[in-house]
Amino acid sequence: MLGVALRGRRALTLAACIATAAVTAGPAEMAHGATHHPRRLNPIVVRTTPAVAGLPFEFSGVKFITDGSGSFVLPPYLLPAEVGIPKVGFAAIVLRLRMLPSRRADGVVYRLERVYQRFHRIAPRNTARVILAAIDAYVPVRFSLHDRFGKPISPSLYQSMTIKRSDGAIFRIKRNRLYSRATVLRASRVVPLNGKLISKALDYRIQSVIVGGNNVVNRAQQAFTPLHRRRVAVHLLFYSARGSARDTLFGFGIGSGIRLVYPDGHVEHRRFASGHERFLRALPRGTYHISANAWGLSGSQPLSLTRDQVVELKVFSYLDMGVAVAAMLLVAVGLIAVGRGRFRPRGGSARVELSTVPSLATIAPAVPTATVPSIRHHSPTAQPASGAAPTPPVQASEVAPTRKQKPKPTKPRRSQSESSDPPLLPEFPPRRGGT
Repeated sequence: MLGVALRGRRALTLAACIATAAVTAGPAEMAHGATHHPRRLNPIVVRTTPAVAGLPFEFSGVKFITDGSGSFVLPPYLLPAEVGIPKVGFAAIVLRLRMLPSRRADGVVYRLERVYQRFHRIAPRNTARVILAAIDAYVPVRFSLHDRFGKPISPSLYQSMTIKRSDGAIFRIKRNRLYSRATVLRASRVVPLNGKLISKALDYRIQSVIVGGNNVVNRAQQAFTPLHRRRVAVHLLFYSARGSARDTLFGFGIGSGIRLVYPDGHVEHRRFASGHERFLRALPRGTYHISANAWGLSGSQPLSLTRDQVVELKVFSYLDMGVAVAAMLLVAVGLIAVGRGRFRPRGGSARVELSTVPSLATIAPAVPTATVPSIRHHSPTAQPASGAAPTPPVQASEVAPTRKQKPKPTKPRRSQSESSDPPLLPEFPPRRGGT
């Protein structure tokens, strides 16, 4: 409540002062908007920071030009009646003071950004008051694009450029604006420092330059000051590549050109020079896909350009395909031939005539006779009488051969200990006499 009462009292006091000034000035002077009492009002000096000569100003319809020190004087008869009131008079002066648009021969434009009151109380009698006008300069800047070696680059692939000012403001410059006319940038700014106004130059740093879909500069590496440098050469990271196409099996040159896909997706076809090679100059930094235009199979190969490179593309031509098919057929035929010779029986044909097979009857005489041992059984009914001669063993009858054949050599019989066959039953000698 106390604060509200104080504000109300101040407002009433200010209104009373303004009314008193109006009554003192008179109706005619109030209609004219100024007072003609130079003894009571002192002139006001308007001074620009920085000091610039030849700047046009206007105050209450009257035009003024700054001198060599960048200042001009407002006469007392143009000052409003409220000028004698602190703060109120300063606000009335600011409302009536404006800077006319101006452009110098070199293209620099100055603009009035702010007006500062240098005094905080009423100046002594016959003392001029000073008002400081902060002036900012806007300078036209022209950009040019060059590669790492300083050679100019065609703007056909250029898309946009982004720059950042030292106070944090970011600007984007498009292609048509970059090459059609100069870009006007704010070059200075007035700031209060230690009770004074100081004009500081603004710096800019290049954040990105988009060419072919990629940023081709290192961020914030290149900087410039428009107040001291109005032509800026931007050096871009462009590299070169040498591409060639070779046959996969025989190594000779093949194809008519190279198909190059840029990082942004658009495609370019470059024809080969002599020797089935092509030198690709001034390619922006980025990742490309390259392939050969040839009769055959040529896959797309990624190409990451961060330095100068040499690329050799391999093409599996139709000649290579024919040679590969012929080689596979020869291998298949060779395998078939080797397989048939491996499974053929030795000693002639595998066919056997039935007429040459001997009959069992002709084979039987050739078989040597074998003695069959007699085995005596201990049966009580089969025992012979005492004193009887033993019965001789039965031998197989020999059959006369009906056809002369060469007897087959018989192998010597192995003893029972040497033979691996199971042993035969033992032969019992015949008994003599009784039991």
